[in-house]
Amino acid sequence: MVGSALLRTDRFSFRLHLSLEKWYGELIPTTTLIQWARENQPKGPIIIAELIAIGAPLPERARELVSEFRDNDKILSVFAGNLQTGTFVGPISGNFERTLAIVRKWEQEPDSRVKEWAHRFASSIEKEIKEQKLNEEGEEI
Repeated sequence: MVGSALLRTDRFSFRLHLSLEKWYGELIPTTTLIQWARENQPKGPIIIAELIAIGAPLPERARELVSEFRDNDKILSVFAGNLQTGTFVGPISGNFERTLAIVRKWEQEPDSRVKEWAHRFASSIEKEIKEQKLNEEGEEI
């Protein structure tokens, strides 16, 4: 039932999706998640990527999702988005630095595709940190 509801494109599906993202996938066996994603392409793998928790090291279910759908770059984009959304306290550069620390660990992943993507993502975050620090130094109190 949940899977069918997540595939819809109405208000209910959107609300359900928001309430389940970043945690619900942890309750379901990885093999079940991968099978459902395979059966519900092209949206399935993206939905699963949004439902699993991301951190460092990269969780096994995230590794398996990337491995199963090697040509789907949107999965890694979802992981990046999951890292960069949410709440935090302090300067935005500090949040970027925390994200960068996670991405640096992803650069150590055995999967070359994840490594290369993490390296590009880390470079992008480093630029953001420099820009934000310049902005923060120039702010008036």
